[in-house]
Amino acid sequence: MATAGLITWPVTLTIGAGHLLAHNKHMRLLRSFGEALEEA
Repeated sequence: MATAGLITWPVTLTIGAGHLLAHNKHMRLLRSFGEALEEA
């Protein structure tokens, strides 16, 4: 979107960083859930 000029680069970087953080949190949650299932 930034390359098309629809949004600026700082906004693009902020959105990308937020997406990365959300993805990492989601993966940690799934890993914890999987470990809990292994213990059960």
